[in-house]
Amino acid sequence: MMMSTELLEILPRELKITFEVKRESSCSIQLGNKSDQYVAFKVRTAHPRKSIACGLTRVLLNQSQLVISQVFPIFLCSAYIQKKMSQTSHKFLVQSTVVPPGTTEEDITSNIFSKEGGKYIEEKKLKGNRTYD
Repeated sequence: MMMSTELLEILPRELKITFEVKRESSCSIQLGNKSDQYVAFKVRTAHPRKSIACGLTRVLLNQSQLVISQVFPIFLCSAYIQKKMSQTSHKFLVQSTVVPPGTTEEDITSNIFSKEGGKYIEEKKLKGNRTYD
């Protein structure tokens, strides 16, 4: 099933992530539900082996916005890993789909983001721009 309008507006499209050795690194992202329906979304790293990143799953009410800080905690264990990480690009994937009114975060399972049965899953890729302290 194809939708004619996008479900989520995401700002910024390129994330600025500050890395520090032996510290958790993070960034902020703003998501806006452009539809008249409840939308579940999942944010995760597109390359799970290149970094340790926590996924995030939430529900946005119709026509609402959410600003999330520290959405992608990434931990660099040593200067060696920091050097290796600087040679790789960080990409993140935001998947979203319409869910029934009243859906809560506890109701969200991985099946919600399955494309089986022709369900529409909007996918947006975000780039991670690294800076180092």
